[in-house]
Amino acid sequence: MARIRTIKPEFWTDEKIVTLSPLARLLFIGMWNFVDDEGRAEYSPMRLKMQILPADNVDISEILGELRGENMIVVYDVDDKQYFQVCNFSKHQKVDKRTTSKHPPPPSPPESPRVVPTEGIKEGIKEGKGSNPQTPLEGGKKDLQTIEELTTIPGSLLIAGKFPRLDRLPSSSNGREYPPPFLEFWAAWKARPTDTKAGAYKAWRGPVNAGRVDCEILVEAAKVMAGTDPQFIPLVATWINREGWTAEGGNGADKLPGATRDAAGVWRDMAGGAMTEVEVERARELAERVPP
Repeated sequence: MARIRTIKPEFWTDEKIVTLSPLARLLFIGMWNFVDDEGRAEYSPMRLKMQILPADNVDISEILGELRGENMIVVYDVDDKQYFQVCNFSKHQKVDKRTTSKHPPPPSPPESPRVVPTEGIKEGIKEGKGSNPQTPLEGGKKDLQTIEELTTIPGSLLIAGKFPRLDRLPSSSNGREYPPPFLEFWAAWKARPTDTKAGAYKAWRGPVNAGRVDCEILVEAAKVMAGTDPQFIPLVATWINREGWTAEGGNGADKLPGATRDAAGVWRDMAGGAMTEVEVERARELAERVPP
């Protein structure tokens, strides 16, 4: 059910909002009308296109990829169904009598691992800061809280144990501030003329920031896509929004080799999910051109 929403004056000058493209801002505002009072709804790009931009000849996946990349929305799976939530929805909307959502909330992120600084504790004991080997720190709860904070590795610094997550890196996308993992990906990707580096970075940042994929996997997948016929290479945002680096296929394409699935996925996007035998055969031909 569509709902009436309001826009605050400060929305237009919000630091994150002004970095969005005009269509992304419009789509983001329009989504408020179609989410519940907790900012959630079922995730269907085609439905959102028809609800908010029905007469515009635009790539809705690319715009949604931009919103996901800037952490304006989060897309998640629960019981084989996809949902999305508008991030910080209560910041944009004050609802007097909020209706409880019928949709499940996003899964909670896993707890951050901790590193215990054993050397530091030993030094503390030697200096007389603690005499009990079980509780080397004195000072009660306050000191225990301090050491927990100091010995916790933020989840934002972990991605498959190697690269930092992008919420700890600059959100600006000028040439001097692109992180090295993205530059490696961009160098491997055979970009279309309409694909911009800034737009690709915004899309790339989404799954990396959410911890859904390792940076190295994206680089290797980009190298595979580089061997595809250029006319069938999608925009980075489109490819990332459909998680093109995964082995998910459907319609029989999941049984094809990985490179073939990447090529076949382009047709699935263009054909709305349908694939003919001719298209599968064409995908096989393209895959043969990809170097091992």
